[in-house]
Formats: sequence, C-alpha cells, structure tokens
Amino acid sequence: DDSDMVLAKVFIGPWADYCNKYGMGYALTDERLGVDINDSTTLLMSPDKQNLEYVSARRLASVLVRKHYGMEKGQHPEKIKNKLYLLKHLENYMLEQLYGQRDYCYDNME
Repeated sequence: DDSDMVLAKVFIGPWADYCNKYGMGYALTDERLGVDINDSTTLLMSPDKQNLEYVSARRLASVLVRKHYGMEKGQHPEKIKNKLYLLKHLENYMLEQLYGQRDYCYDNME
C-alpha cells in the first residue's frame, strides 16, 4: 500500500535541448542530472556522481526497464558509454553556461 508515501517535489532546473541530434539534458532540483536520449532511453546520474540509473523502453514503450549501475569503468555496460559521455558533456555545459558556479538544487521552504 503506497497511500502513506510522501512524494518528493522534484522539478526540472536548467535544461539543454539537443533533441535534433541527441536528446534533452536537464538538472533536477534533487541534484540528479539526466538526459532523455532520442533512442527512447534515459540516463540519470546521482547527486554524488557515483551511481547511474538507466531506463529503456521495451515492447513499443509499453514496458520500461530500469537498471542501476556504478559510474566507474567496468561497473556499467559498454553499450551506455557514449550515453554517459553525452550526460557528462551536458552536465558541464549546464553548470558552466546556465548556472555558472551556483548550485542547481533548491531548499524546500514548506
């Protein structure tokens, strides 16, 4: 029963639109970074930059498969290497161009 679960309020902060070529990169207010890639996959990086969450669609997107990996070489499959490179590139772009030196998280004031 999930009725007593408290859902976190997570929003998209800065984002970078590379949809014509790669996909959409974004920073979430819970400090995760993500990229929705044009091949219907999503890659999220944890705030501590130690873990990855990889989501792929199966059966015409009716089933989503979610897998967790480490960031270190050998902890994630070779097939996501280029996607991880894209995520890191978008992270650098967003932090340098869209946020500068500011944090990309917020404090919930409720």
